[in-house]
Amino acid sequence: MLFLVIGDPTAAWVGTFYGKRRFSNGKSVEGIIAFIVVCTIVGFVFYIFPKILNKPNFLKGEGFVLYNSLIFLIPAILVSAFTELYCGTYWNGLVDDNLLIPAVSALVLGFTAWLFLGVEPSTIFLNPTVLFLKMESIL
Repeated sequence: MLFLVIGDPTAAWVGTFYGKRRFSNGKSVEGIIAFIVVCTIVGFVFYIFPKILNKPNFLKGEGFVLYNSLIFLIPAILVSAFTELYCGTYWNGLVDDNLLIPAVSALVLGFTAWLFLGVEPSTIFLNPTVLFLKMESIL
């Protein structure tokens, strides 16, 4: 949801005011780049913020490694950015990007967790506690 709440308006604002190179659907290269950059920052803040506040974080243990968080964040961010770009182009507004971005992000994060952590897909979406505990053990 954070990708949608933060990334989508940022991409629209940057694309409107600073977008020079446009795709055929009217979206700009600058807007897509802003989406990727802002979502990356938000993703890292989500991982790091509890440590700054000295609060326990169920997403990571003491052995936090930047590389491990990149494995989960980058694929979801890139797929979300391409979903934002192509949602209005190929589906002609049939499916709203506000519905598609969170759904696609969740699917990619789930697939990445299944691929790298070996957590069953049904567990990822029906019992996410198992996923968080598994992530904590590797992070």
